[in-house]
Amino acid sequence: MSGKIWYEMPVRQDEESGIPRAKYTLSGDVTLIYSGNRAFAAFPNEQEASAIEGYNDVRRMTDAEVATLRQKLPFAFLPTGEETEEESNYIGLGDVISWITHRLGIHECESCKRRKKWLNRIPVWPRRKKGVG
Repeated sequence: MSGKIWYEMPVRQDEESGIPRAKYTLSGDVTLIYSGNRAFAAFPNEQEASAIEGYNDVRRMTDAEVATLRQKLPFAFLPTGEETEEESNYIGLGDVISWITHRLGIHECESCKRRKKWLNRIPVWPRRKKGVG
């Protein structure tokens, strides 16, 4: 289905903030999705995924399970490298926010650029086709 490697793992409550967190520390370019008492992590490659494979309560997801998870999300979510040609024809949330803040005179810093890239995984509306509109 994609180049990403998906795992399901339990969630723990952060002691200070009470916010749900993945039970195990994850590093690198990992996409996390929380649903109830479970966290779903998408790793870009086997090397980064190998850090959590040894835990008994962590399991690798099948392509069918990943497809079901994506269908249950309340928004379209496109982790980098998984976009189809059709999905790449959408304007991302990061571009929308960037456009608005630019019009307000707010300059884009490095953190803003990283956030924009991450938020562009959420498509907002289709791009106009050339010669239409």
